Amino acid sequence: MSIDDGHFPRIKPYSEYERDDLDRLVKQAKWLEVGNVIREIKPDSHTGTADFITYLASVVHDRQPELTVQLYTQLETIGIAPTSLTMNYFLQSAAHFRLYGHLMQLLYQATITDIPVDLHTYLKLLSQVYFDYEEVAAFDRKDFITYLYTLFANDHTMEDF
Repeated sequence: MSIDDGHFPRIKPYSEYERDDLDRLVKQAKWLEVGNVIREIKPDSHTGTADFITYLASVVHDRQPELTVQLYTQLETIGIAPTSLTMNYFLQSAAHFRLYGHLMQLLYQATITDIPVDLHTYLKLLSQVYFDYEEVAAFDRKDFITYLYTLFANDHTMEDF
């Protein structure tokens, strides 16, 4: 018997999942399956397109920090540079879930690669780190402010200061 013998529906591999399939997985909270889709991202397939990756980042960034880090790691592994919007999702997730080591890595990467960060993300980062003082007492704010100031100065005009 083969997989396509006509008796059972064909099982779709994770590399062929579309946005509708992801929506179904998210609605059913099947995060392990979403992780499998992330693991199967390839640069030469539709899962490696900026549109698919941005959509994937948008559905996991505020729900599953582990999957957001997994997506970032997978993109780094296969050599796909994050778009500006995807980087904003990564930064917001790291700040929201208090992943300060990962946050500093993302800020450093955005500074070096000159990835623009939107104003909403700046405000989210500042409010999360500075208004949650007890949680981040051991966090080094000096480097954080240096990276954030450099990014902000590169991305926005002097009127925004």
